[in-house]
Amino acid sequence: MNSQCGFRGILRDLECTPIKSQGKVWRAAALALAFLAQGWAVRAEPVPAPVQAPPRLAVSGLEIGALDLDRSTDFYRGVLGFQPVAGSRSPDQVRLASGGLEITLRKTARLSTVDPDQGAHFYLNVEVSDLATTVHELERRGLALSAPPRETAIGYFASLRDPAGNAHQVVERKPRSPRPFPPRVFNLGIRMASMAAALDFYCRDLGFEVMWKDHAPPIIPLKPQGAAPLILFEGAAVPAQEGADAARVVLVLDAVDLASALESAGRRGLKITGRGEGYALLADPSGNPIKLRQVPRSAAADSIP
Repeated sequence: MNSQCGFRGILRDLECTPIKSQGKVWRAAALALAFLAQGWAVRAEPVPAPVQAPPRLAVSGLEIGALDLDRSTDFYRGVLGFQPVAGSRSPDQVRLASGGLEITLRKTARLSTVDPDQGAHFYLNVEVSDLATTVHELERRGLALSAPPRETAIGYFASLRDPAGNAHQVVERKPRSPRPFPPRVFNLGIRMASMAAALDFYCRDLGFEVMWKDHAPPIIPLKPQGAAPLILFEGAAVPAQEGADAARVVLVLDAVDLASALESAGRRGLKITGRGEGYALLADPSGNPIKLRQVPRSAAADSIP
């Protein structure tokens, strides 16, 4: 018998029953209520666990390995247009800035061995007004382009390496600017092996959002979140394998609440590879190293969503 129909029937009987006999009917009604509640409990759907929001993060900049701080500083200033951050120089590191993006050059023991055409890595995309002038500045420093410039719908791209072997890109856009301007960073590139894995990691796990999926396959830009936009580029055949003592490029992400960010990373199965005072290290699916850094809420108010 349907438990709800049975309970309604008892109520109808109660309305037609003399007062002196209603005690038995009330007891039957109580039993029916208990049975009905038990039936509902059995049929109740399980409540799904709440979806945990990803951590609140923003792009701060890059940490870049350097064998010779003076040579690397000269490269990033003279070729890529960075300016020194006042009072930031020390024997082991120097901080430079371009717009709101900071890079920290850190002294390391050996050259980078990343193959810019095959290996996973982070890199700067820097816009220049005249590619020929950039090539001249490279040659003045005893450096050269890693490969001849290539023409795309956007402009002319060229790959280069800093004095420690870290790979970056410069671009002269189309149409060419009628007036010269200093070099400027327009995004940070992430070269990796699998676009699907990268989207899961950067969007689902770290909270970034896709700007356009049909931008220029195999390239997907992410919405600006912090000092510079990130752009995903599927094309690495070799995962990042540089040790901490080698020149390498590390992506620095600021966190309002580092403890919560690490808790979120743990729930998502992300492996923390190192910790220090106010920061933690992890790697993306292609092995690119990332530093999560605690920043004061006041400093993060304008950059972290």
